[in-house]
Amino acid sequence: MIDALNNIGFGADFVDKGTKNEQIYLIQKAIESGVNVFDTAEIYSDGRSESVLGESINGYRSKVFISTKFSPNNANFYSIINSCERSLRRLNTDYIDLYQIHWPYPNSNLEIVKAFKHLKHQGKILNFGVCNYSKKEMLEMNELLGDDKIYSNQVEYNLFDRYIENDIIPYCNEQQIRILAYSPLNKCRKILDDNLINKLSTKYNKKPAQIALNWLTKNKNIIALPKTNNLNNLISNIASNKFFMEDDDYKKLNSLGCVVKFIDPKKIIVSKNGEGNRKVYTTLVEALNNDLNFSPSPSQLSQMIDDNIKPVRLIYNKKQDKYHLVEGRIRYWSWVIKNGFTKKIPSLIY
Repeated sequence: MIDALNNIGFGADFVDKGTKNEQIYLIQKAIESGVNVFDTAEIYSDGRSESVLGESINGYRSKVFISTKFSPNNANFYSIINSCERSLRRLNTDYIDLYQIHWPYPNSNLEIVKAFKHLKHQGKILNFGVCNYSKKEMLEMNELLGDDKIYSNQVEYNLFDRYIENDIIPYCNEQQIRILAYSPLNKCRKILDDNLINKLSTKYNKKPAQIALNWLTKNKNIIALPKTNNLNNLISNIASNKFFMEDDDYKKLNSLGCVVKFIDPKKIIVSKNGEGNRKVYTTLVEALNNDLNFSPSPSQLSQMIDDNIKPVRLIYNKKQDKYHLVEGRIRYWSWVIKNGFTKKIPSLIY
C-alpha cells in the first residue's frame, strides 16, 4: 500500500498518440519520477488505455495507485461486476485501488452501492468513487453507503472553470472526500488573464502550466490529473508542486475565474462535431432519439439536472451575434428538453 499520494497524478487518456513502447516508456518514467496516481477508464480508446497502463506497471504495481471507471450504461449490479473483471484483466492486476462510475446515471445509486460493496468484500477494489457528481448526488450516495463513504469525486477544475468551488469543494473538504481534478490546464486552451500568469511565470521562473497546477494543488485534498504524451511536459508537470508562491500571488490567482453568464439557448449554435471530433446532436429531435447511444442520454440527464448545472462552454461570434457551443453538448440538450428554449442556460464564454 502507498503511504501518501502525490497530488500531481497522470491522466492516461492519451494512448491514441504515439506507439505503445513510447507510451509505456512515458508512464514508467512518471513512476520513476514520483508519480503514483494513474487514472484511466474502460472507455478510453476502447480499453487500450487500461491495457497499456497494465503493461507499464509490470514490476511497479506496489508503487502505483490505479483509478479506473466503468461506464454509466453498465450501472447495474452484474454489469458493474463484469466491467470490473474486464478492467482487472486489462490492467493485469488483482485489485483496483479506486473504482469509479464515470458519470451520474438516473436511479442507479443503489445498484452501484451493492456492486461496490461486493467488489470490496472480494478484495477486487479497495476504494470506490464517483465522477462528475453534484453535492446532492454525493449526499444521496453517501447515505446509501452507510458506514462506507465515497473516497473521491473526479470533476473538472482549473483556473477557467471554478464551478466546483460553490458547494462541491466545501462538501468534499468537510467529508474528507478527495477531489481528482481532470482538465487542470483547461484542455490546453489559454488560461484566463495571460498577463498575470505570465508575470508570475517570470517572477518564479516557472512555466505558465506550472503556475496553474501549483495554484490548484495548494489544496492538499486535490489531486490534479494532467495528461501529456510529451516527456518534457511530464517532467514540468511533476515539478509544479515543488515550489511555493507568496500568499498575495495565490490571492491574485484566486480572484480569476470566468464569470458564469446566462445565455438564451436560441442564440447558441451547436456545431456538427464536438471536442475531439466526437459526433454530437445538432437538433432537438436527434437529441431525443439518442441514435448515438450516449449514456446517460440527453433525456435521462434532463431528469437529473437542476438550475445548478455545470456551465456549458461557448465562443461568442460577434458578426453573427451568436454563440458556438464547444463543450457540454449533452448538458445543453438536457437543459432544452427540461426547460425548453426560453430559459437561459448557465455558460462560460471564451
